[in-house]
Amino acid sequence: MAVRNGYTMNINRHAQRSFVTGSAAPAFEPEKIREAKKEYIERTQRIVEERAVSKRLSARSFTKKQIAVFVLCTFAVLAIASYYLVTAANVRRMQQKVESLRMEYNLLLKENELTRDQIEAAVDYAEVYRVAVEELHMQTPEKNQMIVYDRPGTEYVIKFADTAE
Repeated sequence: MAVRNGYTMNINRHAQRSFVTGSAAPAFEPEKIREAKKEYIERTQRIVEERAVSKRLSARSFTKKQIAVFVLCTFAVLAIASYYLVTAANVRRMQQKVESLRMEYNLLLKENELTRDQIEAAVDYAEVYRVAVEELHMQTPEKNQMIVYDRPGTEYVIKFADTAE
């Protein structure tokens, strides 16, 4: 090494790293070297194992953000499921109501048919004709006695003049 302007400079770095033999070589005991290597290997294995364990633990644990997202998603799923169940119950109730109204409608239709049949069966047209002809002295009009009116779409017939002859 050379000293120039108060700074130490390495002149030959290669020479410093070169292999030293003979009496200049430091004396190391092979047992200490083996123990140092063994201790170094154990220390590095322990560090690697600790890092692996910490990575596993950190991979298993959730962050607060992940927990919040999980809770939010859980509540959303529960809300959707409860809405679906309420809607399904409403649909089922409406279907039952429609079915009961349909049954009531069919019952009313049958009652109307029975009532119409009873009314039609209650009127004896032959008796009506007999009373009209024999007791009230009514007669069936002939073709020249009938007056046919053309009427517009209403059900009313307006009589303009009284033609009593």
